Amino acid sequence: MFTQYPSLESNRLWLRQLVESDASDLFEIFSSEKVTEYYGMFPMNDIEPVKQMINRFNQGFK
Repeated sequence: MFTQYPSLESNRLWLRQLVESDASDLFEIFSSEKVTEYYGMFPMNDIEPVKQMINRFNQGFK
């Protein structure tokens, strides 16, 4: 279907492939109780699972 990860961009939003350098920003989000309360998971307390999540997400695209 796609030969590369699609990127969608508008004036207010940019959807693109997650990369490992996004891990610290995602960790900040997923370590928040306010976020994870409605996400169905406990807050993350280590960045390694975030890196694994990024890798799984990217593997699922292939």
